Amino acid sequence: MASETPNYQLLKPDPNDFYDVNVANTNMDKIDTILKQLASAIASGATAEQIEELGNAIGNLEGLETETKTNLVAAINSLKQTISSHLAETATDEVRPHGMGTAAGKDVQASTRDESTGRLMQVGAFGLGGGSIGENGDLNTFLGYTNKFFWAGSGSGDGLANTPGNLYGHGIQFVRAGEEGSSRTQLFTDNGAGDKSMWFRGWSGSQWGPWFELFHEGNQPKLRVNNDVVEYLDDNTWKPISKGGLLPGFNGLLYYSGEEHIQFDVGYKTGTATQSKNADCLLLQPSSSTGECAYVTSIEVDLTNVNTLKVDWEQSYADNNTYSYLIVSTSKTGNFETYNARTYVRGQFARKIDTLDVSNLTGTYYIRVAARRLDTASSSPSHKIYRIWGE
Repeated sequence: MASETPNYQLLKPDPNDFYDVNVANTNMDKIDTILKQLASAIASGATAEQIEELGNAIGNLEGLETETKTNLVAAINSLKQTISSHLAETATDEVRPHGMGTAAGKDVQASTRDESTGRLMQVGAFGLGGGSIGENGDLNTFLGYTNKFFWAGSGSGDGLANTPGNLYGHGIQFVRAGEEGSSRTQLFTDNGAGDKSMWFRGWSGSQWGPWFELFHEGNQPKLRVNNDVVEYLDDNTWKPISKGGLLPGFNGLLYYSGEEHIQFDVGYKTGTATQSKNADCLLLQPSSSTGECAYVTSIEVDLTNVNTLKVDWEQSYADNNTYSYLIVSTSKTGNFETYNARTYVRGQFARKIDTLDVSNLTGTYYIRVAARRLDTASSSPSHKIYRIWGE
């Protein structure tokens, strides 16, 4: 704790106190005032008694606690050198720079997403203590290699690229080591109206894997048992599901809004056709003349006790030279002309449910959905398949 000299009450900081330049300046001002009074008194012909009185006011130089005591100027210079030496030593002290702790020498983040090593985090950094880190762009690239809470999308309905189904909402990223190539996991919840969905995906070391949806009470397929009959909810109407040979234990469902109850593989494909598995549908886009593409079950399905196959689908492109197919075949790789039973729709159609009679078939078959195009228009038709099941 600081103390004072007995004559002029000059402040004497404790050795453990932080350096304060104001203390030194105050002491120097006091000394300067006394010295000026003494010089003025001598110059004006002050009496010996008056000079002695001023000398007594200054005090005995031997009482100085500085190493140099010959005169006040030398004492002040000695004090200055001591302070300068102390500052030079503590300025490079990694444990307590200037005696103020390690944080004193660090820079604050330039922004809430600044990942520079050694920066001090500000409130809201990486979504902590403030709003989530938001961006419109590509979720595969903008998050970097740190743990963080994020907001994906503009909030106007346009989602961030590479969110599940291009949804917009909130998420969390977990990173193991905080460097490029480290294992990472992302959780994502959509911000849309209606049933909320939650998704997760992982980093494989070189690229992001696919999104997987977590099912809950609000978005799982609606099933019930009514008098020992399994029923599903279709457009607010409960309908029975055959327990035939289709997917024992899953009541006839092959594909349900992004959930594959039997895996679907890429089937027959020609031309520049493209296809993808979206969050809520299988998408087929035959984009050239005579182009064709398909998804087919990875294994054969027993249709012995199944009477009807049903498909929930749509084709939004206004072109009568496009065809949508639901096919049953013993061939996994065949085209639209290879089938044991099939139904198809030509041209554009709004979302609807179509049926295929398979009551005369017994044994196992591959189930295939396909799309074909016969013209060379610049736009690509979009064939979307939402559900496939048997009754």
